[in-house]
Amino acid sequence: MDLDGTTTTTLTFSLFEAQLQRDGAAIAENYEKSLDLRLLLQEISATMSMRVQAVESSLYTSDAVFDTQRTAVAEMVLAHDTVVAELNGIFATLKAQTVDPSMVTRVSGEVGKTLFDFVDADAVLRMQQEAQAHVNSVLELLDTNHATLDLLRATLAFYHSLDFNGLVHDASSSSASDHWDALADTCQTLQHQALDCKSRQLALLDTGRLHGDKLTVRLDESATLIKTSTAVLARLTALYDIALEYFVDMEQCDRRILSTFAAMHDVSQAYDTRVVDCHALLDELTNLLRFYQHFVHAYEALPHELARRHAHDTATRRLVDNIRQQLDQHEDLERQRRQAFAADHLRFLPSSLCPSIKNMPLHAIVSIQPDTASTETPPSTTSVSSD
Repeated sequence: MDLDGTTTTTLTFSLFEAQLQRDGAAIAENYEKSLDLRLLLQEISATMSMRVQAVESSLYTSDAVFDTQRTAVAEMVLAHDTVVAELNGIFATLKAQTVDPSMVTRVSGEVGKTLFDFVDADAVLRMQQEAQAHVNSVLELLDTNHATLDLLRATLAFYHSLDFNGLVHDASSSSASDHWDALADTCQTLQHQALDCKSRQLALLDTGRLHGDKLTVRLDESATLIKTSTAVLARLTALYDIALEYFVDMEQCDRRILSTFAAMHDVSQAYDTRVVDCHALLDELTNLLRFYQHFVHAYEALPHELARRHAHDTATRRLVDNIRQQLDQHEDLERQRRQAFAADHLRFLPSSLCPSIKNMPLHAIVSIQPDTASTETPPSTTSVSSD
């Protein structure tokens, strides 16, 4: 019996077994550290993924609101420019229209002037300038919001650029939140690899005593497992360091994002106020435009109205002349009849009997009086009196 050989083999096996146990302890320690890192990374990943999604959602909503504002402002600016152009056209028409001197009272001193001299152009000009200032203010606020949205998009672009130095699978996704989801998936995979190393190492320890080449195979496999386990831990550690750095950067970005959204809120409130003011001034300018359009049409209708009134006055005078002639003829006939009665009968009647029989016939006086009052009172009047 070869006791020395057996003793040597036993010692060798014991040394190998001790090495396996040391490797197992190291792999188990690596696994625990990997698990802790994976949990930390999972928490960071979930937090940052929610943050990115919140920013993306807010940016999407803000973009939609901005598009609505931009469309509304474009329509408002078009309406404003149209009204101003039409007002300028009306003013050009007023300046080109000379007023007929016969239509102007001499005391007004407006002889030789144009229709433009009869409007309050200065007030309209001030209103136009005020409206333009409000429109410019709205456009500036819109530009401010546009720049703010660009800043938010730049922040998201920074989030999208986080590739974890190539340590995360599928980190080239277009969505920043997907990067953090990919980080969680990568950590899950690495943790499973660490667990697999631990399980396989335990299996090596549980394997019955083997001799010869099998001991070397087990040691080689154990060495491979500890290298894999150490590599997994190193990768998780590197990912944690990078994620923590990103987390700090994004904390700073979050503060800037909150400040940006607060600024957008203030700008939006100012925008709403300015838009209301713009619409109010635009309505006033539109009403003035309609008024001046009616003013031009009214002046164009004046000659026809004056001609019609002149014809009416001429017909009225002719009618009054005819009535006067008829009344004079009627009065003369009545006077002749009364004189004939007096010649035949008056000398035979006592003076106290029916003294009114001596009265002359009624004498009608027809006159035309021009009405200088407002159009709310009756126009020209005709009166009849008795003599």
